[in-house]
Amino acid sequence: MIIASDLEGLDMTAEKGPPDIFAGPPEDLTPEEADRRVEEMLASLSEELQEVPEVIMREGAQRLVDFLKGDLSWAEMLNLRPETMQRIAEMGYTQLQAGRLEEAERFFKVLTMLNWQNPYFHSMLGVIYQREQRPGEAIAQYGEAITLNPQDGVSLLNRAALFLKYGWLADAERDLGQLFAIPGHEREAWGKQARMLHNRVNQLKEQRTPATASPTVHKGKDAGPRKKTHGH
Repeated sequence: MIIASDLEGLDMTAEKGPPDIFAGPPEDLTPEEADRRVEEMLASLSEELQEVPEVIMREGAQRLVDFLKGDLSWAEMLNLRPETMQRIAEMGYTQLQAGRLEEAERFFKVLTMLNWQNPYFHSMLGVIYQREQRPGEAIAQYGEAITLNPQDGVSLLNRAALFLKYGWLADAERDLGQLFAIPGHEREAWGKQARMLHNRVNQLKEQRTPATASPTVHKGKDAGPRKKTHGH
């Protein structure tokens, strides 16, 4: 099991946020109570937005409510077409091919914000972090991609490689097992690479397993327990 604090490159520090705008300390809420309160706030907000007279503003207000409910992404909120998102991704990939990692990161960070539900954007951000030697953040992004698409062979392979690099053999083996369950993986380049990686995992597992040897019996003058001596 991977512990977040064990991952290199993962910043666990939190910057001091703005002053609490609510009176008193925050109270603990059950998930059900939190959902009920959010629904109440959304209903109240919907009523307030209904007072906007212009048709366009009314449509925008409804989109805002849908966004707050999680029914719309930022891209949909901003009326960005899929073709536009694809073009942004192509520009980011071009920067990656040119070795401009900071520029590529900027593109794909924006894309993950615009549409968090797209596994490809997370996978590409993971690749960028991996090349920038930020393994903790890379593992997190690959994890998002795999959660969204459990058959993302590239993300499974790349995360397994990171697990192997840092000695987490069980985690690497788990990802490779999930990858090998993908239909047609043997025909893909990442499937063939995964097979080689799996062989390396097995080699390291064998090295970690101590060899079982028969007890050695020493004969001669050194055999048997040493006599206890006294003195200095």
